[in-house]
Amino acid sequence: MLGIFKKVADINVDAVIVTNFDGDIVYVNDAFTESTGYAFDEVKGKNPRIIKGGYLPEEYYREMWDALKSGKEWSGEFLNKDKFGQEYWAFSRIAPATDIHGSIYFVAVQQNITKIKELEAKLVSLSDRANIL
Repeated sequence: MLGIFKKVADINVDAVIVTNFDGDIVYVNDAFTESTGYAFDEVKGKNPRIIKGGYLPEEYYREMWDALKSGKEWSGEFLNKDKFGQEYWAFSRIAPATDIHGSIYFVAVQQNITKIKELEAKLVSLSDRANIL
């Protein structure tokens, strides 16, 4: 079964991140490397905050971890930074998962939504200008 999961994750066009219960990265797929610039060897054992943009309040992250550690799924948006300092928006869906030994992991799938956010900002700007006229 592990081989099937790895194949699904590897062919996924969205970034896949798996952490242990403490939040240490144990797996990322190639799409994660493409969107962040970080190879697996660079993030293995580190916390996903390595890509944290620092713009969201700590309460946002606390609520996310509280939900996950209580066994609930969580979804939301992050403004992240890649290895080179470039910001990008990601929509994440994260769920707890248990392996055959009963260990709890967190599996995240992140979709890069930067272009969507840019289009939303343009629409708001156009709408604001239309209201001025």
